[in-house]
Amino acid sequence: MRTALITGASAGIGKELAIQFAKNNINLILIARRENILQQIVADITSRYAVQVKYYQCDLTDISQIDKLVNQLAQDQVAINYLVNNAGMGTFGAFDTIPWKSVSDVIQLNIIAPTYLTKRFLNELASKTEVKILNVASTSAFQPVPNLAVYAATKAYVLFFSEALSVELYKRNISLTTLCPPETETDFLSSSGLSNVSRISKSKLPTATQIAEYGFKKLMENKRLAIYGFKNKMMLFVQRFVPKTMVLKIAANLFK
Repeated sequence: MRTALITGASAGIGKELAIQFAKNNINLILIARRENILQQIVADITSRYAVQVKYYQCDLTDISQIDKLVNQLAQDQVAINYLVNNAGMGTFGAFDTIPWKSVSDVIQLNIIAPTYLTKRFLNELASKTEVKILNVASTSAFQPVPNLAVYAATKAYVLFFSEALSVELYKRNISLTTLCPPETETDFLSSSGLSNVSRISKSKLPTATQIAEYGFKKLMENKRLAIYGFKNKMMLFVQRFVPKTMVLKIAANLFK
């Protein structure tokens, strides 16, 4: 049976992606910080689907813990077919008001962790017959976003890194899909402070289940880029023809 490793699997899109893989008879390796919640998710999934589910507690903002995780997986002889770099975080607000630890954690989790995990697993993945990588970016990756400056920049890294790597891996029969969801109805809104943005609090947002279903479908179709929602696709297309100063003003107004 095939196996998927999913980071940030304790809630939101990560948890729903785990369910999508389980529905399709794919075993799971779930990674997150909150062990008690991981245990609940494992119990729930195994009670509903005929798959094997293991979990590993790991704080992906700590590179030493990531290194220990990868070594432990090798020691446990865990073999994966799908790597899902979903874990992410952000902090809403003026850059000078955000503590450095929060800034550093965002960079570590959104950039270093997925890059390092991809690097560590590439050789193993290349030895399999069906191999796919899903990196979760954001629609914020396509433009600078005032008051989300670090988060948007990290997601831009994920987008450009993933698109470039997808071309490199094509010759090795490894498919890499970059999922770009918009604001989604998850705990991320409150943890990042985005729930305080009036536009977001008043909007009908897609659910984590909808994003996960879409992302899983595009992953299995070997799509290079998966932008959720026709409206978002059109907005990102149109902004190519708009002066950068105007894009910045619009983004600043949307995230004030």
